[in-house]
Amino acid sequence: MERLIRWFVNNTVAANMVMLFILVAGLLTLPRIRMEVFPDINVDVISISVVYPGASPKDVEESICYRIEEKLTGLKGVKRIRSTASENIGVTTVEILPGEDVNQIQDKIKTQIDAIDTFPDNAEKPTIQNMTRTSDVITVAVYGDIEEASLVAITEEIKDEIDALPEISLTT
Repeated sequence: MERLIRWFVNNTVAANMVMLFILVAGLLTLPRIRMEVFPDINVDVISISVVYPGASPKDVEESICYRIEEKLTGLKGVKRIRSTASENIGVTTVEILPGEDVNQIQDKIKTQIDAIDTFPDNAEKPTIQNMTRTSDVITVAVYGDIEEASLVAITEEIKDEIDALPEISLTT
């Protein structure tokens, strides 16, 4: 390393040419860098929620949360498992270790959750989702003195045109 530095000190023209090359390469690649005002932030958390109508938090904890935690404990790639039992619903969040493939772990979690056959009969099917934070960049309101059906059709056309833009990642 010391020889390389000494060589550049003795050959200042070469050092300047390398610097110029790096600057030009950076400027040429700058337009290709994709920028988003509010990019999706992947937080590497998977959420499992189970609705259990009419159940107390204690019932949800014992019938839903404990069973999910038991199935997921020891799963490779999982950093932490936390559950919250509320009235009528249990939510378990699974934090994934950095560098792990979230989609692959989500598939493993789904397999484990689907294998639980001891949920109460009136508990709804578990919902498993990768948590991604998004923020609205723009809100479009459409109004006018026309029939509601026409207004809905126009709104759908506008939504389709916005969806067609390559820079748009999500419309709701």
